[in-house]
Amino acid sequence: MSDIKLYDLKNNKQIKRCNVLDVKQMIERHLKDVFKIDLLAKELKLEENSNDAISYLGLDENMQLVIIEYRYGKFGSLTKKGLFYIDYIKDHISRFKMIANDYKKGIADAINYNARLLVFCDDANSYDHYAIKQLPYTIELIQIHLYDGYVAFEKVYQSKNIDHSLLKFNLKALPYYDLYKYISDYVLSLGDEVIETANNNFVYFRKINTFAYMIFEKEIKLSILLDGKYVSYNISDADAFDKIVNMVEKSYDEC
Repeated sequence: MSDIKLYDLKNNKQIKRCNVLDVKQMIERHLKDVFKIDLLAKELKLEENSNDAISYLGLDENMQLVIIEYRYGKFGSLTKKGLFYIDYIKDHISRFKMIANDYKKGIADAINYNARLLVFCDDANSYDHYAIKQLPYTIELIQIHLYDGYVAFEKVYQSKNIDHSLLKFNLKALPYYDLYKYISDYVLSLGDEVIETANNNFVYFRKINTFAYMIFEKEIKLSILLDGKYVSYNISDADAFDKIVNMVEKSYDEC
């Protein structure tokens, strides 16, 4: 378990850890406000007579399916079930389109069905990180730190696989591809927890939540989250991006 200590400076005392008693219930309460994920289904059985069930199936702010699973204690398979669920969704997209339309009519065709796997745990180690690193999926590991009256969610590791396959155009064919790379490389360098993903006409950058995205028009439009609202900037060249770097960093810090 990572050695994080929480102090109440006002009362000059350390706040003690306590056990994670009901992880699922706690995460379900905070899916929307903390993780920007809408809950589509819970304990979703894959087959009628099967014991395999997705703990939570969600839809994130970028219209990507999210599989949410849990691991208790230090040991045990962290990703095996989740990886099976990712492949199951790819093989049964029509079923998941029906689930999406039951949630909100007409959204099925806008969804990215290359699901990302979000794993919550109360402990993690370098072996978990190594296992995730080997896999060609979008996998994020969130460690829960529970204290008396407080809970902290820490993204401790994620895969760095960048999937542009769902873009409606060839990114490398754009006349300003080098500018896109310049921006992307900088944003990804802000921290190990930043991940890039794409869908339709957008490229997104997020930590736990999205803090910036790019729209590709006659030039690149970069929208960044500032004080709870997205502010857009037209980026015609590297100098134009350099002028707003401090705003990008502010967005990263606030998210």
